[in-house]
Amino acid sequence: NMPKDTIDRAIERAKTTSGHLEAFMYEGFGPGGIAIIVEGVTNNRARTATSVKHLFDTHGGTLAGPGAVRYLFERVVGQKLIYRPLARLAVSPQVATQVSELVNQLRDTGDVTDVATNL
Repeated sequence: NMPKDTIDRAIERAKTTSGHLEAFMYEGFGPGGIAIIVEGVTNNRARTATSVKHLFDTHGGTLAGPGAVRYLFERVVGQKLIYRPLARLAVSPQVATQVSELVNQLRDTGDVTDVATNL
């Protein structure tokens, strides 16, 4: 389920972008060691990587390399490709709140279309 405003932003960006768009996937660990996969489309990979890394850093997480957390999820193909966690981690309510804040800020980033966690 992707929010309508995220879809509208991606369509509007595609209309106004003179360059080409490319898909990206970043993997990392959030507060409490929660695995996070961030997917989206961008016309400037360097800007997006910097933005995503900054959000991970400010919320006590770390951006990891390709494959670092993907093995913790199964790919489910339906109307769109989603990542479902193979196991969920139990964390304190405080950590859950921190992860939720990070996920919300990642989703608010213009280039991000989906965020998956094992929370």
